[in-house]
Amino acid sequence: MNMNTWTTSFHSHSNVPLPTTALFHSSRGQLIAIRPVVSSDASMIAALLAGLSVQSLFLRYGMPMPRMAPEMLTREVARLGQTHSNRQLAVVALARVGGVEQVIAVAELARDAASPTVAEIALVVADAYQRAGIGSALCAYLVTAARRRGLAALRAMALAENAAVRRIVARTAAPYTAETRQGMTTIQIDLLNASQGAPLI
Repeated sequence: MNMNTWTTSFHSHSNVPLPTTALFHSSRGQLIAIRPVVSSDASMIAALLAGLSVQSLFLRYGMPMPRMAPEMLTREVARLGQTHSNRQLAVVALARVGGVEQVIAVAELARDAASPTVAEIALVVADAYQRAGIGSALCAYLVTAARRRGLAALRAMALAENAAVRRIVARTAAPYTAETRQGMTTIQIDLLNASQGAPLI
């Protein structure tokens, strides 16, 4: 991916500025922006989630549903739009379609209350934009944010059949382990012994 980025100071304190926008070209040549969620993104995030296929919903939320129910959609949009803190960060990937900006993916990092040096990450990409490097860029963005927050590890939980998650993690170049039990795979990324790689923020 061809990366062009602007950066700001981003420390482990919740009252400092969040990362600025990171720009990159997807594997299909489209310019994509990644930045933290802001309140005005709510309707675009809702459109993303409402438009996910049955398969994408199943892989992200682990339950079969033909579409996201209105009450669940409202809860998810509100949750993802919560004020950012040292414990939680949600980011979106945006593309211009016909001159109109659209949210095409959303990702989140949430610190584990029981293990404050570990955070869980999750993401979902619109069906039309999958397999274009967007999930990998989002994961790399969160890895960089996690390092700047002083985290030691990131954890991703996925259905065992979700091979895309392991591919995305592998592309961060960070060492990781993966364990599958009862149809669920737990992937843990080691941030302390990882190669720094090219920062996205």
